[in-house]
Amino acid sequence: QSEPPDSPWLMGSCAVKSWTKEHAVAVVETREQAIQRRIADAQLAALVQRECDVGWPQVDEIPGQPPGPPPPPRQGEWRVIRVFISSTFRDMHAEREILIKKTFRQFASFCRSLRLHLVVCDLRWGVRAGTSPEDTLRTCFSELDRCKRVSTPFYLYLGGARYGWIPDNVSEFVRQQWGWVDDFSVTAMEVVEGAYRSRNPHAFFAFRSPDWMDSPEFRALGPAEYCGFVDCVWDGNTPSFVKDKRLAAKQTALKFSIESVFPAKQLFNYSPSFAGLNEEGKVALRGLECLDAAVSAWFTERVRLEYALPDSDSVDPFACIRQFHLDFIEERSLVFVGRTQHLSRLLGPIQAKAKSSCQLLVATPGAGKSALLAALAQRLLPKPAAQPSTAASQKTKAAPKPPPTAGVIVHFVGVAPGSASPSALVRRLIVE
Repeated sequence: QSEPPDSPWLMGSCAVKSWTKEHAVAVVETREQAIQRRIADAQLAALVQRECDVGWPQVDEIPGQPPGPPPPPRQGEWRVIRVFISSTFRDMHAEREILIKKTFRQFASFCRSLRLHLVVCDLRWGVRAGTSPEDTLRTCFSELDRCKRVSTPFYLYLGGARYGWIPDNVSEFVRQQWGWVDDFSVTAMEVVEGAYRSRNPHAFFAFRSPDWMDSPEFRALGPAEYCGFVDCVWDGNTPSFVKDKRLAAKQTALKFSIESVFPAKQLFNYSPSFAGLNEEGKVALRGLECLDAAVSAWFTERVRLEYALPDSDSVDPFACIRQFHLDFIEERSLVFVGRTQHLSRLLGPIQAKAKSSCQLLVATPGAGKSALLAALAQRLLPKPAAQPSTAASQKTKAAPKPPPTAGVIVHFVGVAPGSASPSALVRRLIVE
């Protein structure tokens, strides 16, 4: 409710509407109201009601901690923000493609204008084939924890007709660590941990209408494609694959539970159409521009509210980059011990001011090259000036700029945004 009155919110269309206080607190409807009004099938309604009565009360037994504001940045500091994308994989290929290749690339440019480095956590690429179920769960939820710990917990859920994988055996460690609920899918538990328990105000939920699957062209592809987008079970009476009503009820209960606690501005419904198969032979969807616009608008607004730059004088971008490297030196030097012989050998030609003192340090990966060079740089760089008192800092409303490096230029590849770019390195060398 701290948002300005002209802050945009979206639901159900690409049009940007005005934000009001009612939109911030109103939810679509309770689970019970949704079941009564939106489910005509009595059997499905009973199954959904059972899911809401059995599984979700267990979720509510473990309250989450609402996220707090990010710490204020130091002048010139770059920060990392992470967006966790949660969905089933097989049926959300088209959405993830447009989000990764277009939406978040453009969003990353906006983040850079605020000195933010965007990391999109798409675990479609983070879990290797052959990984054990236990390792898969730990990977997914450890990454989710990292997103909540490192930055404001930005979270995106893409929901279709599939409920997702339900693990058979969940270890006691996973149960205790993440408050696991039996018979919940991994995707549902990501929603619970990433947004539901904490009532995450930075989460955004996009629900895809199943109407596009009624297309005769899509149905003509056969049951194999259909069962990639809907949880199916074999019906021996037909005989054919039919929708699994038990899993459909679970997915409906998940959607209704989300809608029962989150305001309308955090929910988005979209209805694409079938567009044939793409070059890879996967189902393509038409009309995802609306999803692109909604996701972009939501996260742009949230980042603008959470990470607005402090009022200060213009910031030297090269001072920002320099600070990245100085921070890296400080971090690596904390754990550096010994190796005095190597340090002396490196320092000798430099301190002697030899006309030709090019040195190349070669070692196997993990041997400590970066730590050794960080320790070398720490000995060559001038000591930073004393920091002003808190009162003085408050009067100036700006932190001191990074100290000059007195002729020593330190550049660690991969430490700062753009540090692996040869052209960016040349520009920095010229400026320094």
